[in-house]
Amino acid sequence: MAQAGNQLDIVRLSITLRDVKPRVTRRMDVPANTCLNDLHLYIQAAMGWHNCHLWEFEAIRYEQVVTWSADSDQYFSSPKSDASATVLDVIDFLQGKPEFNYLYDFGDSWRHKIRIGKIQSAHKDRQYPYLVSGSGRCPLEDIGGVWGYSEFLAAFENPDSEYREYYPDYFDGSDNWNPEDAELEKRRAAIARFQ
Repeated sequence: MAQAGNQLDIVRLSITLRDVKPRVTRRMDVPANTCLNDLHLYIQAAMGWHNCHLWEFEAIRYEQVVTWSADSDQYFSSPKSDASATVLDVIDFLQGKPEFNYLYDFGDSWRHKIRIGKIQSAHKDRQYPYLVSGSGRCPLEDIGGVWGYSEFLAAFENPDSEYREYYPDYFDGSDNWNPEDAELEKRRAAIARFQ
């Protein structure tokens, strides 16, 4: 967690939830020395996930695949696979390749593409991590992955959908679910607790 005014390098990350319509994206600036354990928490806050499932980061360079996870010793065997590795470690491993992956919830398999942007000096008037922008609302936890989320959205137009029974609060007008609303103020408030 970087304070404003220091000379820390910042990395712009563009995060896209794969295979979901409408598109769910977040752009955020994080200190380059952010450990992947912390990056996981930042992504959870920025997207709107609840941090209640297993997760991993994966980087691929040529034929070599490296995964990082808090549980990597139990599930994976790859070089430097613990989540204390930093964003800079991932960038070094990738040697110029501009993206890596983040998987959240091994059951629902929410796959995120993380595109690495510019590395720059921290802004003196800003605290990090910082959520720059975003689009689309994060799907519900345990909705059944991409397929389940698609069915959930279709249920708004189908009064006979079983999703109306499973998630009655969203269909009686009390929540007014809008898949286009990124809820940026809510997401920024969630990110602010890490600053």
